[in-house]
Amino acid sequence: MKITKRKPWSWIQILGAALIPLSAHAVLAEEIDDSEAFQSMVAASSEVLKDAVSSEMESYFIQEFGLTLNNVFWGEFHSHSKYSLDGAKCNANPPDRAFRYARDTAKLSFIALCDHAEEQNEKAIPSQDKKQGLNNWESLLKAGQKYNNEDPSGGKVFIVFPAWEYTNTHGLPGVGGSMKGYGHKNVVFKDLDPALLPEDEYGAFNVDDPHVAHDATKLWEKLEAYRPPCDGCEGTALTIVHTPANVGEGTGDAKDHRTDWDVVDRDFVRHVEIYSKWGNSEGPPPPEMGCTDEPFEYTSAPQSDPLFVRPILYSRWIKGGDRNFLLGILGGTDNHKGQPGNSSTDQCGFPYRGGITGILAPSLARDNLWTNLWNRRTQATSTGARIPILFAVEASGRHLLMGDQGDHDGTVHVRALSQNATKLEIILDGCVHSVVNGSVLDTTLTDLGNSRHYIYIRASLQKNKETFHAWTSPVYLGSLE
Repeated sequence: MKITKRKPWSWIQILGAALIPLSAHAVLAEEIDDSEAFQSMVAASSEVLKDAVSSEMESYFIQEFGLTLNNVFWGEFHSHSKYSLDGAKCNANPPDRAFRYARDTAKLSFIALCDHAEEQNEKAIPSQDKKQGLNNWESLLKAGQKYNNEDPSGGKVFIVFPAWEYTNTHGLPGVGGSMKGYGHKNVVFKDLDPALLPEDEYGAFNVDDPHVAHDATKLWEKLEAYRPPCDGCEGTALTIVHTPANVGEGTGDAKDHRTDWDVVDRDFVRHVEIYSKWGNSEGPPPPEMGCTDEPFEYTSAPQSDPLFVRPILYSRWIKGGDRNFLLGILGGTDNHKGQPGNSSTDQCGFPYRGGITGILAPSLARDNLWTNLWNRRTQATSTGARIPILFAVEASGRHLLMGDQGDHDGTVHVRALSQNATKLEIILDGCVHSVVNGSVLDTTLTDLGNSRHYIYIRASLQKNKETFHAWTSPVYLGSLE
């Protein structure tokens, strides 16, 4: 068969070819020099089309929200230093070296060191701080002020948030008082100025009387000064739930790390940590949904545990309409080496890399980061491969960004854009609804009725024969009870 040679195609023609049905490509193939040239043309046209679709999606997020993928800033809300006794056992860095590691090695933009309030390593305080009579908390704040830099003209912007870990383990002797409100929570403050902060950390046990808080309710009472001044207002402290289900070590009295979800204060509990050195706390789909989706890198908890992220959002938000469960998603390493953001798979004896947190904000500034953290504009990603995601849902004429809640009329439009994801999944009410191979997702969901739903994006990236993951905070659809 004679093949007619043609002049090279322009990029406009190639883009047009990408839009022609594949059945027509078979006809076009006869007019191209050879099959290799045809395959190259198809590949090139697909890339042009992919770029065009990506640009269109990027334009949407710029137009509706004024945000791009460059507005995802990475940091860590869960890393320990030598100031924690168990950190000392892992030969952890002291706070100053931990801050340098976060800034210079992990290349993070913000950090909160969360040493334990209950098991402080007073021996690790530097001699000069001891001479000044500083306790662990005061010494940590001093180091944080040294490394905090919010002035772009002064070098890399690096924002330090004061924090500690409140460690109330279910069944642990010594906690005392009511066992209601147990669970581990990272207490994070907006301001770094010691004058605006407690004089010491509040813990569940092993702290002096003015700072003991036997359960979460007592903890939030201690934090009353940081509570939002009105419903819908922004507070200046929050508590992040980590290890929502039982991911205990399996030995001794401290083997049950689950959270008491019956005790939640929406003024402080804004997020749940979905991924850390303990593994993936996303959990299985809710049994009521009847879908199957085998959890990956799951924790040591039984997968029937109803306290994981997906089943707890189903039971408390969808079935209950409980506004306490409009939760954002974060990632943390729970690193005990004083190496925030460390991408190693050996987190002092734990097999998982852990995660870090992305905050979607207009700029890298303390106020912007805090406001968008408060509003749940957050995502988690595996360390070792950062996967930024933009995600929004159009419902009833409103454009809802990750972390938002709004009504819907049964039909919603889901959009997502990532920089490097090889797969994007829509998780609807705990089930995988749609899967797209690539980094752009544009889908309409119908027949949602008038009930409550939650939707988030789970992304994957194949890199060096390993799969990395990311999760956005959900958009919550439906009315509050």
